[in-house]
Amino acid sequence: MKRTPWVNREYEYTLAGQRRQATNAGRVAVIGVLVSAVLLVAWVVSAFLGGGDTEGGAATGQPAVAGEPALPEQDPSGQRTREDADWLTGAPAGLVWHSVGGLALPFGSADGPRDIDAEAGTAKGYSQTPQGAALAAYQIGSRIALGPSAALAAVVDEQTVFDAAAATDVKTNRGDPDPAALDGTSHPSAFKVLAFLPSQATVQYAMPNPMNGSYNSYQFTVVWVDGDWKLVAPNDTASAKALPGIDGFTPF
Repeated sequence: MKRTPWVNREYEYTLAGQRRQATNAGRVAVIGVLVSAVLLVAWVVSAFLGGGDTEGGAATGQPAVAGEPALPEQDPSGQRTREDADWLTGAPAGLVWHSVGGLALPFGSADGPRDIDAEAGTAKGYSQTPQGAALAAYQIGSRIALGPSAALAAVVDEQTVFDAAAATDVKTNRGDPDPAALDGTSHPSAFKVLAFLPSQATVQYAMPNPMNGSYNSYQFTVVWVDGDWKLVAPNDTASAKALPGIDGFTPF
């Protein structure tokens, strides 16, 4: 099958693989994969507290979230297009990391989220771009793994395409998030869009390891459904893995 030009060389994307992923989505232990991926945040927070460095990732020197910065005013004119040289590699415009219940989440001025419902615990309305997919996948995956328990059902029901068994598993078995992961500051240093189609995107995230300057990575896949990105039930490819460096990644 001819490779789409919107796929990084190291990530082979095929329609057959897409069908296999969709078929297997309901057969994986979704909650276990989500926790193993996003709870890297808890490990990083614990390491920071032990080392006394709370100013950002030791590997990158990126600043931590400072307080509760104002959410960016939405300006869709800043969205990248397929004609832009950095269509796949550009960072979301106007990015801020906002602490939501102690969970650091990304918000962009051009790529969303545009519709934030604090009461329901959802953040929707992302651009149909690689940058919008990167924001959406992290927002949704993080809210499911570490967001408030009261908001879990709304996020799973409205912002995923989990099958009934996977959705029930997450809502029933997740439990309360670990308070150690909710300092409002820790987040990935960078991301890479591994594959992008208007209908589906896979994004990899790099979390700095403050102990030795390396990184841990995990990835999520989202699909474009009803005018927005929704999370696919993660499989083993989403699990946390060691990453020696972040060459080719886009700094958050």
